[in-house]
Amino acid sequence: MLTGSRWSTLNGGALLGSVLLGYGCAVIGDWRFALPPVAVFICHVVTTRKHRLTGKIDHRLDAVLSHTIASMPWILAADFGLVSMATALAGVSFAMGAQLAILDTATHTWIGRPACTPVRSVMKGFIVASLPGLVWLWPAVMALVLPTALALGCMWLATLLFHKIDSVYRGHVTGLWIIKGLLALAASAPAFVFR
Repeated sequence: MLTGSRWSTLNGGALLGSVLLGYGCAVIGDWRFALPPVAVFICHVVTTRKHRLTGKIDHRLDAVLSHTIASMPWILAADFGLVSMATALAGVSFAMGAQLAILDTATHTWIGRPACTPVRSVMKGFIVASLPGLVWLWPAVMALVLPTALALGCMWLATLLFHKIDSVYRGHVTGLWIIKGLLALAASAPAFVFR
């Protein structure tokens, strides 16, 4: 993570927060729980370099708070025995997929692309952020079909909702990050269907 810091829009506190989030996911859950957030970070670095955003945007710790809101409830629920580890891993995977879909849409809006492309953003979120966690649930792939289909629909709705909220929201930027995290967490609810 620190190697990629010069290609990131995250400031020092946010970089440290992202390292702690990945560490917390791995320690509280297990190492598989860190894969979706790490995939989102790698995608962030690639997108930042591709669009030359370094120095144009300064993301603070609230950006990492958003990812924590979306993922940590699943990890803590598994740690406390409220859900199985497999359900929690599906939840974190769906949440990070939704988070990346929302971020992709927000980035495209910010750089001036005229149209919201939620289907493309959802597919990017699912392939880049959700699959690294879901691949470990392969033995139960048939039980994962319905939750995945529902999660894709929820990711799409969360992306559309955020696009609408973002266009009319006039509050503090931290509020937008909290909304992103809550929408991503809500979009991960289909993981409860996975048994």
